[in-house]
Amino acid sequence: MAEPPPRIGSMAYFYGPILESALGRMTTAEMWDEIHAQATAAGVRLPADALMQVNDLRANAAGVRDAAYNLERGAPEQAITSSVIGQPIYARPLDAQEALGQWEARVRMTLQDAAGQSQQWVRIVFGADRPDTLGELMGTLDAYAQDMAAGYGQVLISWDAPMLNAI
Repeated sequence: MAEPPPRIGSMAYFYGPILESALGRMTTAEMWDEIHAQATAAGVRLPADALMQVNDLRANAAGVRDAAYNLERGAPEQAITSSVIGQPIYARPLDAQEALGQWEARVRMTLQDAAGQSQQWVRIVFGADRPDTLGELMGTLDAYAQDMAAGYGQVLISWDAPMLNAI
């Protein structure tokens, strides 16, 4: 009888599907299916406290989701404040963020090329050059998405799901 795969200690590896579930793009059942598929592909077993860890990670992901919701629905002239900045699990501690602010803006692009339509997430990192208002940020994201698509010979159909996270 073969030995069982090794058991991992942290569910942080599976933050992607957990965040997708919190953002409403995946059901809880789909999230667990994706977690199990990733674990199988990696040849690992989930930790004994996987449910507890997922609950904690999902609470964090809900905070990121709430910030993204505020960002997407804010007025263009609104200043960028903590209400629109997510704190994902990989963000540095707050004192390090205060000492040297860094942020990532993420958007999902829908692209068209000869092979058909596809979606991909892109990310821009900001330091002191972060835009001051939501309108400036959205303008920067739009220009970036246009440039990315053109640079790869694709047509940008749309972009959506903007997020601004501390890193």
